Amino acid sequence: MTVVRFRRADGVPFRTVDDEVLLAPQGSDAFESLTGTAAVVWLLLDRTRTLPELTRELAVRYRAPRGKIGRDVRALMETLMAMGCVVEVAVDETAV
Repeated sequence: MTVVRFRRADGVPFRTVDDEVLLAPQGSDAFESLTGTAAVVWLLLDRTRTLPELTRELAVRYRAPRGKIGRDVRALMETLMAMGCVVEVAVDETAV
């Protein structure tokens, strides 16, 4: 079965400052700032993760409903992919 996972794109410089993550997307002269749960998601993408894995982690951490979190995480992934900061990786998990 092929599963879509997400990871940080190669070569995207970032720095964590307190509870904020500053990104320097390639091809942009501006920095992007991630705060709150967006910063947490970025830090969780230190390895590949699925949307359900990210949603579950945030739901437990913040004791919040998975439905709302899932929608927000999906929107964040779309935004980060559009900026070139996150990529989708199709993984064949039948061989695992």
